[in-house]
Amino acid sequence: MRKLERYIEVYSNATDELLESMLIPLPEDIAILYINPDDDEFACCPYILNESQVLNLGGREFIKKYKTSDVEYQVACYHVSS
Repeated sequence: MRKLERYIEVYSNATDELLESMLIPLPEDIAILYINPDDDEFACCPYILNESQVLNLGGREFIKKYKTSDVEYQVACYHVSS
């Protein structure tokens, strides 16, 4: 079985630059429920997140820090080597 890690990533809408990311601290099954993927039961694809999803996934500090900035939140999934 592959080990996956999911991150909340913050991107600038002006430059498309990755500003910051953090490991989602929730168990995989809970994180997938909050991500609510369309057709990807393991949420392996990148998804755009709204503020509510970011909060539920543990990203409260991102919401506070970037509240007045033009940013987009995404979830990213990476395979981790054992």
